[in-house]
Amino acid sequence: MQWLARRHLLKNSLLCSNCNAPCQLQNRSTVRDGKHWVCEACRYYKSVRVQSFFERSHLSFHDIMLLAYRWCKDFPQDTTLHEVDIASRIVIDWFNFCREECDTYLACTPVEIGGFDATGQPIIVEADESKYFHRKYHRGRWSEGHWVFGAVERGSGKCVVHMVPDRTAQTLEPLILQHVLLGSHIVSDGWGVYRNLSWLRNGIYEHSVVVHERHFIDPVYPEVHTNNIENLWMHVKHKLRRQFGTSRQLFPSYLHEYEYRSLVVDDDIFSHYLTVLAENYA
Repeated sequence: MQWLARRHLLKNSLLCSNCNAPCQLQNRSTVRDGKHWVCEACRYYKSVRVQSFFERSHLSFHDIMLLAYRWCKDFPQDTTLHEVDIASRIVIDWFNFCREECDTYLACTPVEIGGFDATGQPIIVEADESKYFHRKYHRGRWSEGHWVFGAVERGSGKCVVHMVPDRTAQTLEPLILQHVLLGSHIVSDGWGVYRNLSWLRNGIYEHSVVVHERHFIDPVYPEVHTNNIENLWMHVKHKLRRQFGTSRQLFPSYLHEYEYRSLVVDDDIFSHYLTVLAENYA
C-alpha cells in the first residue's frame, strides 16, 4: 500500500463526505486490505481503494499489479494463465480493464504526430485505411466489416488508429487535422479522398502519392512509399490473431491499446502506465 500510495495510485488522504473533516487511516482485521479510512465523529468508513484503479476488485494489490505488469509487457493471455494462480475469466477481464485505461488516457491526451524535426524538415506521416471483420476471397460467413483509418510517423513509429464509419473525405480529413501536426509531409496511396490534402487549411501539409497499381516505392523519389503503415496493419492484425481474435465491442479498445503502445518505449511502459493510472484516477 505504501508503494502504491507513493505513486498516487492510492489516496494519501481522504475527507469525510459528511463533515469534510480529514479521515484517519486505521487498522482493521475484518477488511480485505487490513486498513480503512475512518471519520470517528460521523462513523464514516471507506476502503483504502476508494476512487482508485483497485476499487471494484477483490484481488490483492500484488495480483493486480502482477496482471498490469504482464499486460504492459504484452504477455499473451494464455501465457499469463499458465504463470499466475488466477482464474482465466479474471485474467481476461483485467486485461480488458487495462485497455480501457488506455481509452481514458487517449481521450484526455490525443496523439499528435508529424510536424517538423530538429533540423526544421517536415516529418513524414504515412496515411491509409484498412478493413477488419470482413470476409476475404469469398471465404467464411459474409460480414460488412469495419473500416479503420491509420497514420504513422516515420522514424518514431508513433501512430493513430481509429475505427471509422466510412472512408469519405468528410470522415478522414477531420481526423488528419486533429492528429497530424501542421507542416507534416503526408504520404498516401492514390485513394481519391486524399487528393485535397495539399489544400487543407490553405496548404498546411505537403502531400505525396504512391500509386500502388504502378509501384510500391516511387522510382524517382524513394522516400515516397507507405511501407510503414502497411507494416502497422500487419502488426495490428497479428496481435488480434494472437489474442484469438476479439469481439466487435472490444475492437476499438485493441486499436487504442496499439496506439498507446506506439507512444512509449518498451522498457519504460510499466512506469509510464502507472503514471497513466494515477492521472486517470487523480
